[in-house]
Amino acid sequence: MTMRSHTPRMLNRLMIDLAWPKFALAASVGVLDYFIPIASQPLLLAVAIALVLDTITGFMAAWVTHALISSRAFARVLVKVVGYGSCVMIGSIITQNIPGVADFRGATVAGILTLILLTESISVLENVAKMGVPLPLGLLKRLRSRLQDDATIAQEEAKATQAKATKSQKVATRDEGQQS
Repeated sequence: MTMRSHTPRMLNRLMIDLAWPKFALAASVGVLDYFIPIASQPLLLAVAIALVLDTITGFMAAWVTHALISSRAFARVLVKVVGYGSCVMIGSIITQNIPGVADFRGATVAGILTLILLTESISVLENVAKMGVPLPLGLLKRLRSRLQDDATIAQEEAKATQAKATKSQKVATRDEGQQS
């Protein structure tokens, strides 16, 4: 027998053996396409690279400083990936399904991914600083202040919403007391 007679059988067997990985890849691409607008996919790649860099630099910083590396560090990476993914998915789902805001889907997802990228970039720079590598003057401080400004705005909005809810609840309780 020649090699030619075995080629179709070998290719057929190879395709059968790779059925599950191909299915998983196709499902992943479908989910990615549903949740992430095409314009934001390069930003998602940047976030993925930043997550990998953060993990690598974190372990390198631990090695340089002789800190113990535990399984909790791996668990934190998984928690970050799930948490970040959840935020992106919720932003995408909300903008897809609420009437009138579908036009903002790309901006919403891009905004969430940008905040995640900024957070991971700060973490990478902190890890590099722990390794003893000198950083450009003020770079880490500027990034931290930018992230803190965004967090402060979000906290103030949450406090204002909570205050309005508390005030409405007090008014409703007072009105019930007057009706009794």
